[in-house]
Amino acid sequence: MQKPNFIIIGAQKCGTTSLYKYLTKHPQILPATKKEVHFFDLNFDKGMSWYYSHFSQKETQNKIITGEASPYYIFHPHAPQRISQSLPDIKLIVLLRNPVDRAVSHYYHNRQFRKLREPLSFEEAIQQESSRIEPEINKIIADENYKSLSHRYYSYLSRGIYIQQLVEWMKFFPRQSFLILKSEELWENPGQKMKQVWDFLGVPSQTQEIYEKHNYRRHKNDISAATRMMLTEYFQPYNQRLEEYLGQKFNWDNTAVKKSKNQESQSLNMTSITEQVSNKNQDKLSVTKIQQGEISSTQKKNQKVSRKINFKYLVVATARSGTKFMSYAFRSVGINCGHENFFGAPSKKQRYLTEEVVEKRMLNNQKLEADSSWLAVPFLNTKCVPKDVSIIHLTRHPQKVIESLIAIGFFRRNYNFYTNYALLNTPQIKSSDSELTKCCKWYLYWHRKIEESGRQLIHYRLEDPLELLFDKLSLDYERYEIFNDIKTNTRNSENRRKINLIEEIKEPDLLKEIIEMAEGYGYSITEETETTMSTQKNQQENIVKVDNKYEKEIQEKEQVSMSELKDKLHNYQSRLEKIHSQRNSKQFGSSTSSNGEITMKLSNDNSVAKKTKSKRTIPALTKDAVIFLEKFLRQKPNAKVLEFGSGISTVWLSKLTKKLVSIEHDIEWYQKVTNYLEDDNNCYPVDFRLLARPYHTVCQEFQGEFFDVIIVDGRDRAKCLEASIRVLKKGGILMVDDAQREKYKPAYNLLRDWQLIKTVSKTKIQKATYWWQKPDSDQHEKELTEVKPQAKIEIVDISFSKIDSQNLLKYHIDRPKKGDKIDCYNNQIEIIGWILGKESQPVAVEILSNGKLLQKVSINKKRPGVAKTYPQIPQAKTSGFVANIEVIGLPKESELTLQAILKNKSRVLLGSIKLHIKSDKSIGVIYIATGEKYIREACQSVASLKAQMPQMPVTIFADEDIKNSNFEQVVVIEKPHYNHVDKVQYMYASPYDYTLFIDTDTYISADFSEIFPLLDKFDIGVAHAPLNMKGFKNGVPESFQQFNSGVILYKKSPEVEQFFSNWFEWYNPPNFDQPTFREALYKSQLRIVTLPPEYNCRFPFLGVVFGTVKVLHGRHKNLPLVAQKINSKKGLRLINPKEFKKIRE
Repeated sequence: MQKPNFIIIGAQKCGTTSLYKYLTKHPQILPATKKEVHFFDLNFDKGMSWYYSHFSQKETQNKIITGEASPYYIFHPHAPQRISQSLPDIKLIVLLRNPVDRAVSHYYHNRQFRKLREPLSFEEAIQQESSRIEPEINKIIADENYKSLSHRYYSYLSRGIYIQQLVEWMKFFPRQSFLILKSEELWENPGQKMKQVWDFLGVPSQTQEIYEKHNYRRHKNDISAATRMMLTEYFQPYNQRLEEYLGQKFNWDNTAVKKSKNQESQSLNMTSITEQVSNKNQDKLSVTKIQQGEISSTQKKNQKVSRKINFKYLVVATARSGTKFMSYAFRSVGINCGHENFFGAPSKKQRYLTEEVVEKRMLNNQKLEADSSWLAVPFLNTKCVPKDVSIIHLTRHPQKVIESLIAIGFFRRNYNFYTNYALLNTPQIKSSDSELTKCCKWYLYWHRKIEESGRQLIHYRLEDPLELLFDKLSLDYERYEIFNDIKTNTRNSENRRKINLIEEIKEPDLLKEIIEMAEGYGYSITEETETTMSTQKNQQENIVKVDNKYEKEIQEKEQVSMSELKDKLHNYQSRLEKIHSQRNSKQFGSSTSSNGEITMKLSNDNSVAKKTKSKRTIPALTKDAVIFLEKFLRQKPNAKVLEFGSGISTVWLSKLTKKLVSIEHDIEWYQKVTNYLEDDNNCYPVDFRLLARPYHTVCQEFQGEFFDVIIVDGRDRAKCLEASIRVLKKGGILMVDDAQREKYKPAYNLLRDWQLIKTVSKTKIQKATYWWQKPDSDQHEKELTEVKPQAKIEIVDISFSKIDSQNLLKYHIDRPKKGDKIDCYNNQIEIIGWILGKESQPVAVEILSNGKLLQKVSINKKRPGVAKTYPQIPQAKTSGFVANIEVIGLPKESELTLQAILKNKSRVLLGSIKLHIKSDKSIGVIYIATGEKYIREACQSVASLKAQMPQMPVTIFADEDIKNSNFEQVVVIEKPHYNHVDKVQYMYASPYDYTLFIDTDTYISADFSEIFPLLDKFDIGVAHAPLNMKGFKNGVPESFQQFNSGVILYKKSPEVEQFFSNWFEWYNPPNFDQPTFREALYKSQLRIVTLPPEYNCRFPFLGVVFGTVKVLHGRHKNLPLVAQKINSKKGLRLINPKEFKKIRE
C-alpha cells in the first residue's frame, strides 16, 4: 500500500496546480490519480483505504515518492488534526500569494461558471462574506461530517488571512514539516524555487525547459485602485504578523503601492469599498490620475454641480449624535436642511454611496441649502463638499453616544448598509473586538477624521443652546420657539443599559484616548460615570430593602385567609410599584405608553395582551383549541374546569363556566390576574388559588370530585398531566398547551390509548395544543394511574470549574441544581445552561462519563435573559444549550463532566455533576451456556464485556456452578438439554427488567449501554440475519425479514412473556431455532426495533457496517484481532471474510 510522502495544502488560487505539474514531471515522483483528492476535508468518512487507493501501487526503482494537492486543506478546520493523526510524518508544501490578488482570482474563478456560483459583484461579495460563511463555520466545527459549499466558495478574504491558518496547522506539525513559498517568486523564478522544493522532498534537482503557468487567466475587469488599496490596508496587520511569525518577508504591501502608483486615490482610508465602487466606470470617478492643469470630465461635472446647487451648510458627526435633530433645528430658522438627503443610504439601483451618487442627488435637490449626515465624513475632501460650505462639527457626550449605539445594536445587527459602512471605513476595528470596543474605536476614528480633514470647522455640542451655533452662523434664531416640541429618533434613555466606561473598557490606551477626546470637547467621563453608578446603586438598594421587607412579612404566617392574603398582596404590589416606577415600570411585567396604553404579560410563555380597546380576549392556545373549548363549554354550562397556570385564559374561561379552579404560583402574576377578574363584570366567581410549586399536589384535594376539562398551561406540566388523570371524568378533556416541547412528550405515554387531537398554529413560531378524551374503561384508568417514574435521580453535587478567563466570559448551569430529586419518566436527565466566550465563541457542549462521550449538543438556544444582561455580546441571544442524557446504563453513583468546544476547536472544562441514580428498571446481560465448550466461550466473551463496561451486571445460566468473578449471578440449569431448548426456555427467566441476551461466541469491543433506552419505546430489539433460513411455515410471508437470535434485547412484560412461550412451544429440536423465532415475532403484537449491524456483526459473513462494531458475533481463532481490524477503519465499509483468513492467534 503506497502512502503519500507530501501534500500541497494550499492556498487556493496561489499556483498549486502549476507546482503540482512541475513536481509530477520529475522521474522519481508519482502523481496521484487526480491532483485534488479532497480526502481530509470532504471525503474523510470514506476511510484511509479509499484515500490510499488514489496513489500508485506500482513499485519502480526510480519513482519513489508520491503526493497530492488539495488547496482546501489549509482552510478546513478539521484537516490539520486529521492529517496529523493519519500521516504524522508527511511533508507539507504551502504556496502563499498576495491576499488581495488571491481574493480577486478566487472571485473570477467563481464567476466563470456563468455567474451561477457567484451572482454578486466583487464589492458585494466581500461585504456579505461574513454573513455567508460564519454560520457555516459553526456547523462544520459542530459536525465533522458537515460539508459547506458557502465555506468553500465565498471565503474571499478569510482564506487570505494566512497567519490564522498556519498557526492552527503548526499546533499539529513542527515548523520543519513545512516548505512555505511565495507564489510570486515561484512564477518569476521557477527554476530557483523548484530547487528548494527538490531539496525539501529529498529528490535530485531537475531543470525543465519551460515552466508553464496552469489555470492562469487574465481578468478583463480588475478591481479599482481604491478597492485594492482598501484591501491592502485590511490585510496589512495580518501580513505583518505572518512575516514576524515565519521570519520570512513577503512585501505584498509594497507591491500593492506600486500597482497604484500611477493612480489618484483621495480619501482612501476614509471611504469604504462599497462607496467607492459603483460600476465599471468607477475608476474614472475616483482614482484617475489627473495631470496638473488638465480638467477631467468628472471635474467638469463637479463644477457644473457647484454652479447649480445652493449648498451652504453641512453637519457631520457620528451616528446617534443628533444629526436629525440638527436638520429640524436649521429648518426652524428658515434654512432648507435635509437629513441624509445628499449623503444618505443608496437606493437599490444605486447600490453604493459614491461621489457620482451624491452629485446626482445634488442636481435633483437644487433647492436644498444644507444636509445633516454622519455618512458625509468620508467625502469632506472631495468635490462633493465645496470649499465655501460651512461645516458644523457636531459632538455629543461619548458615553451617551456609545450607550445609544449599543441600545440600537449598531454593531450587533445585520444592517445592509450603515453598519458595514462604519466598519469598512474604520480599519482599526477588528472582528474580534467587543461591541463596546467597536463603538469606542469608531467614535474616536470618526471625530479624528473630521478634525484632520483640513477643513475649517464650526464646533457645536449637542448639549449647548442652539443660540450659540446660530450666532456663529449669523442666523436669525428668534423663530426657534416653533422648534420646542420637535420629535427626533432619539430613544428613551431611561431604558438603556447604563455603561461605566471606566470599568468596562478593558484596554487602558483606549480608555485614555476616550477621556482625552471627551475633555477636549468639554465633557467629563468621570463625572458621568459616577452619576450613573450612584443612581443605579441608590435605586437598587431601595428596591432590595422594600422587596426583602415585604416578602418577609408575607411569609411570616403560612395560614392566612384568602381575603387577608389579597389585602396584603394589594399593599405589597402598590408599595413596590411606586418604587419601581422611579426607574422602569417593566419590573413587574407591565408598562405604560404615552397614550395610556397598559401592556400586560400573559402566561408563562411571555405572550402579551394589551388592556386597551384592542385588548386580547382569548387564550394563547391554537385557534382550533379555542373553538373546541368554547363549543364544549357552551354545551356543558355546568362543567367543572381545572386550570394549571393563569392568564387571559382565566378571564376567558370564567365567562364560559361557573365552576373554574385556577392554580398560580407567582405572587405578582396572581395579583395582576386577580385585578383583571375584578375589573371585568362579565366573569363568574373563580376559585383562584395561589400555591407554591410543585402545585400538582392540589389534585389530592379533589377526591371524589371530577373535572370535565383540565388545562395544563403552567409549570411542571408533566407532573400536572399525570396528577390530572385521576381527577378527570370519563369522557373528560385533558388539554396541554405548547405540547410540541420535547420535555413533555414522555408523559404522553400515560395517555397512549386515549383519543388524541393535535393542533398547530399557523404563526412563524409553530406552537401546538393537544387534547385527549379520557376513555370509559376503569381498568385502563387503573393501569395509567399506577405508572411510576422509570428512575429517580438525586443531584449529589455540582462543581463549577474556575472560569478560563482567556477563553470564557461567563457560563452557568441552570438545571439541575444541587439537592434536586428528579423523577424520570423517560430515563433522561435534562441539563440546561448557557455559555459566553471571548475571542473564540463556544459552539458546542460535550457531556462525558468516565471519559466516554454521552452527548454533544450545539450552543444555539435562545436566551433572552442572558442577552439582556450582556447586550454588548451578539452571541448572548443564542448562548443556551439543552442536553438530555440517558441514565440507563450509567453506574448508580455517576459523575457527568461538561466541557465546551470553542470555534477554534479547543475544549474548556466547565464542571461536573454527581448523580445518585435509583432506577425501578434493572438492566443487565445474560448468557446461556451448557457444555464445556460454550461455558469457555461465555467466560471469554464476558471478560471482553467487563473490560468495556465493568459496572454492567451479568448473569449466566449454565449446567454447572461457574467460579468466575465476572458473573454477578450464576443460575444452574438442573436438567439441561444441551441444545437450543436451553436458550429458548430460560431466556425469559432473566432477573432484569431490561435484558440483553448474548450468545457465547461473541466479542465485545465497545460500550453498548446506550442500547437499553430503546426499550422505553419498544418491546424487543433484534438485528437482521445475514441470510434467510429454510423451514418457513404457518403462513409467514417471505417478505418478513429473518432476524438473528444470537443478540436479543427485550423487556419484561406480558406480551414479551407470551412471545417467548410461543417460541418455546413451536420450536422443534434439533432444528435451527431461528425459523420459529421468526414465526413467533411475526405473529406477536410486539413493537420491534431493528438493531444496527454494529450491535450484532455476524462473522464470517459478508456484511456492511458504518460505525464502530460493538458486538462481534461468530467464531474465529482470534476474534479480538478481527474486531480491531474492522474498527481500524471508519465510515461505510465492507466486511469481507477473505481478508481475515491470514489472521492467527
